[in-house]
Amino acid sequence: MGVRTVLDSAHLAREHGESAAVERLRPDVARLFSTADGAEGIHSFIERRDAAFTGR
Repeated sequence: MGVRTVLDSAHLAREHGESAAVERLRPDVARLFSTADGAEGIHSFIERRDAAFTGR
């Protein structure tokens, strides 16, 4: 999910400029952190362990 979001952001910047990509960044990051994988990423970082992402 994160990789797809980064690629979409790069395409948006290329087609519509960096300001358009930056404008979209906050809602994209909020959406990613609200997923199960987002929570897993945060918890694994805090617990200093490898993350077990599920794609959700």
